[in-house]
Formats: sequence, C-alpha cells, structure tokens
Amino acid sequence: LTYRNEEYGFEFNYPSNLLRSKNEYYNVVLSNTLANININILNEGLDPNTIKSPIGIVRKESLEKAVVGGKNSYRFKDGDMGYGGNSYRIPLDNSHTLILWFVTEGGYYNNEKKIISTFKFIK
Repeated sequence: LTYRNEEYGFEFNYPSNLLRSKNEYYNVVLSNTLANININILNEGLDPNTIKSPIGIVRKESLEKAVVGGKNSYRFKDGDMGYGGNSYRIPLDNSHTLILWFVTEGGYYNNEKKIISTFKFIK
C-alpha cells in the first residue's frame, strides 16, 4: 500500500497488514498487533538543537544523520517501558518537519529499512 500526503508532497510504501487510523498524538497511525508507524507534521523547521520526543528532549549526541527521500534528516532511538524504535525527523520545508516513528515491543521493526527506502518527494 502507499501512504501519500498531497499537501506536503511525499509518499512511501508500507505493508498491507498495517491498518490506517489516528489518535490524540498522531495524525496518522499505521498499525497492527506488532507495530505502529506514527506519522505527524510539526510546525517547525528541522533543527538538531531543538528536536523533542513525546517523552522528553532528545540529546544532540543521540542523533544519527540519515538521508530520507534525498533530504538530510535525523534518526534516533525513542521510547520507554519496552516499547519504541527509530524516530525520523525529515524536513518538508523551512517551517515543517515530518515525524516517522517506528514503534514495536523490543524496539526493532523489520520492515523499517524497506519503508524508508521507498520514501520519496512527489513535488
């Protein structure tokens, strides 16, 4: 399946066993009993000095540089109480940043790299 955001012009493929929903924290959640992919758009530019997670401030030392859809982005481990995984911050423009947070029990989602590899900007 393909998740597409027309407003900000990006898309990526995800497994068909993930169902689309939303919750009070994330505009879109792709999930099944084993994993969630939480998706949100922040009204702020990407600044490695001010990246936050739902559970607190992210230390700059914990950030890894990543290229997603051809753009310089950041990845870090996020979560607590045995649940979590890699959280990506991808710049959409000067004042918007995309969150893609892969959450599982144990912290590793085996389709993450495949999903990230299909991410592309469409405008």
